[in-house]
Amino acid sequence: MNLQIKKYINKSRVIKLALLLLTCWFSPEVANATHIVGGELRYKCVGLTWYEITLVIRRDCANGQEPFDNPALVGAFTATDNQLAWRVGTNGVVKLNLVSTRKVNESLDKICIGPGAEVCVEEATYYAKIPLPFDERGFILAYQRCCRNTTLTNIEDPLEVGTTYTVNISADDLQNCNSNPVFKPFPPIYACLNSQFTYDHSAVDSSADSLVYTLCTPYLGRTRLDPVGAPSFPPYSPVIYKAPFSINNVFGGVPLTINRRTGMLSGTPDLVGQYLIGVCVEEYKNGQLKTYTRRDFELNVVPCGIKPTASFTRSTNLCDGLKQSFTSTSQLTLAHKWFFDFQNDKTLMSTDQNPMHLYSKGGTYEVVLVASNGGCTDTARMTITVLDLALNPDFTFKPDCAANGVKFNLTNTTTSNYPITKYNWTVTGTGNNKTSMDKDPVFDFFKSRRSAHYAYSD
Repeated sequence: MNLQIKKYINKSRVIKLALLLLTCWFSPEVANATHIVGGELRYKCVGLTWYEITLVIRRDCANGQEPFDNPALVGAFTATDNQLAWRVGTNGVVKLNLVSTRKVNESLDKICIGPGAEVCVEEATYYAKIPLPFDERGFILAYQRCCRNTTLTNIEDPLEVGTTYTVNISADDLQNCNSNPVFKPFPPIYACLNSQFTYDHSAVDSSADSLVYTLCTPYLGRTRLDPVGAPSFPPYSPVIYKAPFSINNVFGGVPLTINRRTGMLSGTPDLVGQYLIGVCVEEYKNGQLKTYTRRDFELNVVPCGIKPTASFTRSTNLCDGLKQSFTSTSQLTLAHKWFFDFQNDKTLMSTDQNPMHLYSKGGTYEVVLVASNGGCTDTARMTITVLDLALNPDFTFKPDCAANGVKFNLTNTTTSNYPITKYNWTVTGTGNNKTSMDKDPVFDFFKSRRSAHYAYSD
């Protein structure tokens, strides 16, 4: 009996250890799942049965920690019955090579984004050239990945749903060497709260009779527990919008719409958030639908303001000693914040537009001006040298009276922390002014009353 209990206990420990190892095996994949923020899949016929397949994937490079897939696995299926197209690629799987990545650097011209609203987006492009045999059923190509940003505002459970990008290559496309329409570059990353958002989301397709644009619901994809690999079989399910959002109201405010003929997007969002948006273009020829292109992207609605330009001048000079003044020359600025010793003591500050500051000692200081306009700021810096001159000009004089006038003996008693290199004396009298650059000058005046004045420079 004791032996059986011991065996049971050991078996239990083995099971627990196995579960622990299993958890450790899968945890890094789940924790580091790439956060997809947009993408599209394209095909281009380049002659005979050869097609160029291009996949563009955008991810959040602030939160998406895992590298881009390399290669990206695209599944091939027959279009009318959703079966694996085993003659395409390797048993129905096409490997697309990662050919380039870039960081999407974007700002709003003369508009600043509110604090904490900045996002980071990185874009990868994949490519492969493959033969596609004729099949009267046509083909569906699909790429799937997990996961989307958990910060998405308008869909349910975004961290648990991935994305699927697809194209449909019809039998007519295969026979006539057709390509799907190519969208213009991705829309902006940002839109300003309570401001009209417009973007020309049109596409180019020289062989089409007409292109028809619609807002469409993006597809679900892989999950956090199964984030990457060959895609599942079609058909694919759409994401579920979170109330009150829908395909007819993707970001609130004046709902986003698209002109069916021109592809022009227009709307006015009234809620700060991160919104998933899908756009589709269908190609028609002789009234018959030939193919389509799907794209989805994230639009970040942020509070915006007019960006100020910070600048200033030093109104005083080196000879003004510890007492220094500054003049703001900033533009589009509502408030000023000055730091007179930014590197060492940020408590030495002022909010005056044109401040004066009395330094306690000489030295080198970094002066910083932060100009603001609502939630928008700009910064200007200047490094200055301050001298503690301790310059106190003074003198004594001794008159020496004579029968025909008076002689003034002037003695300099100025004190300073630095050597005095220059003197400039002026003695004024009625019609008889006298000057000297001597240290201790002597002036002669005759037969009239005079007054003496002292001026200096160093």
